[in-house]
Amino acid sequence: MKESEPSLTLPHVTLVISHRVPEEKKEAFAELQETLARKLQTFEGFLGMESTAPTDGFQENWMTIYRFQHAQALEKWTESPEQKQIVEQIKDLIGSVGNIQVLAEQQDRKSVTTVFAHRIKKGREEDYRDWRKKILKAQREFDGFLGVECFDPIQGVSDQWVDIGHFTHSEAREAWMKSEVRLQLVKELEPLAEDVSVNSVNSGLDAWFRGGSSKGSAPSPPPWKQAMAVWLALYPTVMLLTFYFNPLLGSISMPLMMLIGNAASVILLTWVVMKWVNKILGFWLLPSRKSIALDLGGATGILLALFVFYLLFERFDPLTHP
Repeated sequence: MKESEPSLTLPHVTLVISHRVPEEKKEAFAELQETLARKLQTFEGFLGMESTAPTDGFQENWMTIYRFQHAQALEKWTESPEQKQIVEQIKDLIGSVGNIQVLAEQQDRKSVTTVFAHRIKKGREEDYRDWRKKILKAQREFDGFLGVECFDPIQGVSDQWVDIGHFTHSEAREAWMKSEVRLQLVKELEPLAEDVSVNSVNSGLDAWFRGGSSKGSAPSPPPWKQAMAVWLALYPTVMLLTFYFNPLLGSISMPLMMLIGNAASVILLTWVVMKWVNKILGFWLLPSRKSIALDLGGATGILLALFVFYLLFERFDPLTHP
């Protein structure tokens, strides 16, 4: 992979490893690198990898660069069984684990990272490069956009063109995602791409606000709206389970009752309750246009609904009013 556009990017953690590989072992080493890349693709916190083979008169070592979102992700990877197994295989092959450098900087924890990945139709690569320049120019002019990293496909490892965009906060990201300029550019991309994927790294609640869709391109509300919507769904769900489901479990221990009750809550929220909440609050969670009055009105309505639930549960509590 390589960066195809210079850009201002957020600081992250970079691991650089150089290996001196004997000529007769280069093919076996390349296979290990491909295995390593495949394992990293699904590793949480991994951003990207570049690997370059030695070049006569220019580079005598095999250089590999790994990028992670933060130091904790890198530490988790280096302590993982997968990484240790491959490191041992590399050591057995070439006699060492290589020279290692870690470049770590403090990360802006309030920022939002979004990964855009595209599979481009064969023969349309240059058209895509031109399209990518257009959308990068548009992004740089957008409020809240911090920077982007661009990665081209790497043969035998990934066939996707990946852009990692950074925004100051989720509202800035959502404003860009819904902007007319982006929607128009996405239409221009359609004839070039076989498929498009968008994955955002911020709130862990996003899946509850996509109607069960696994498509990363589905938009999600700001984290504070997600939290209020989940609160509205969770409170009556937990109370009803406590009143009517937990007594059915008999005299089992409290830890086991909580374990079963929590499982029931998650199942109900994921497949039943959150679907209704999304339908009822859809106009507020993802409004067609931003409105402070609508945001405040929706939040006030949720608080009032929670208060009504509280009064009802106080009045009809079967545990204290049999």
